[in-house]
Amino acid sequence: MPLYFAYGANMDIAAMRERCPRSTPLGLARLPRHRF
Repeated sequence: MPLYFAYGANMDIAAMRERCPRSTPLGLARLPRHRF
C-alpha cells in the first residue's frame, strides 16, 4: 500500500477524495527539523 505525504492545499480531505476517491486518511505526521 503506497503512502502519500501531503502538505499545504493537498491536505484538503475533500479535494483528495475527489482526486482519489478510494483513499483513506490515516492521520497527521511531522517532519522534525524540516525547513521551508
